[in-house]
Amino acid sequence: MIENGKTLNKQNEALETKAEASTILIIDDSKVSRNFFKKVLEKMGFQTLLSSNGKEGAAIAIKEKPAAVMVDLLMPDMSGYEVMKELRANPITKFISLIAITSLSKQDAYEEAMAAGANGFISKKGEAEFLQVSLHDILSSGKAFESLFEANQKIMAQRSRLKWFTSRLMTTGESEKKELSRNLHDEAGTISISMGSKLNLLENALDKGDVENAKEVLVDVKKCLKKFSGNLKNMALELRPQNLDTVGLEGALKLLIANYMGLDRPEIHLSINVDDSQLGDLTSITIYRVTQEALNNIVKYANAKEVHITINSEMDSINYCIVDNGDGFDINGSSLNYGIGIDGMRGRVISLDGTFEIDSVIGRGTKVCCKIKQDIQSKELV
Repeated sequence: MIENGKTLNKQNEALETKAEASTILIIDDSKVSRNFFKKVLEKMGFQTLLSSNGKEGAAIAIKEKPAAVMVDLLMPDMSGYEVMKELRANPITKFISLIAITSLSKQDAYEEAMAAGANGFISKKGEAEFLQVSLHDILSSGKAFESLFEANQKIMAQRSRLKWFTSRLMTTGESEKKELSRNLHDEAGTISISMGSKLNLLENALDKGDVENAKEVLVDVKKCLKKFSGNLKNMALELRPQNLDTVGLEGALKLLIANYMGLDRPEIHLSINVDDSQLGDLTSITIYRVTQEALNNIVKYANAKEVHITINSEMDSINYCIVDNGDGFDINGSSLNYGIGIDGMRGRVISLDGTFEIDSVIGRGTKVCCKIKQDIQSKELV
């Protein structure tokens, strides 16, 4: 009994510390019961609100949003079961701890109370010290339920975002194919018409023996072919950066960075300590594309003066970071296009079983960091 007494005291002290000035609403048509629970709760450090009927009590709970509501199950105008169902259905009071109080001892009453949304069940016949311990357990379970629900909501939100991102990727993929098809069609049509016209001119000049005119037409033909070749090369680079196959990741990144530097552009610094021969095809492409998307965002939106890119190979992972000193942005409230770009980078990294983190502070710049497991880098694109 002495040990039990010590346990009770410790739990009561802990609850008093946590209670501080939290408010508990007591709804009971019995004045004696209301005063009893009021006395116990205030001794524990809680503030109390009192109501003598269910309808009034439910309205007070919605208005005041107390930490918990203790409600008598059997009341004349509106039963405690009805009060709890109403509070659970209301978004404002959905997570409030609900404590059923009654003099009933039947199992059916307990089960019905829990079904109505109660976090716990307290008998009016209980002693004050055991009531305190019961309250401690019930309030703790209520907080655990709220935390579990919030965690579940986050998971559901992530699933929804992943579903949206997958749909967006499919749509984007089809849009890219459509754009490529249109560009090839337009480019082929343009070169066909242009070359046909110039070859007719060349033929006419040769028929007339006009060598000088023929030479001028040939110069135009060469220019036309050179332009066509450059356009096709750019289309190919959009599909896959060929530089990766010829100069490796470091060389390809340097060429990419050179395209972003110039007047009114940020100064970009690259530090890479990775053996290209140890990188798998997917890993190289992922790092290249993440860098490309990040630099696009920085040049378009960040107004940065400097950008630092670091890529290091450690024992079991490849660590990648790109940091700018630009305007920064609100990650949660970023524009749709910026959000899609971030999701695209994240999706590429996660597809390689990597981790992706982004941190941005308005006025202080943005930092994107990725980590890809070393054993993933040997996977080849098939």
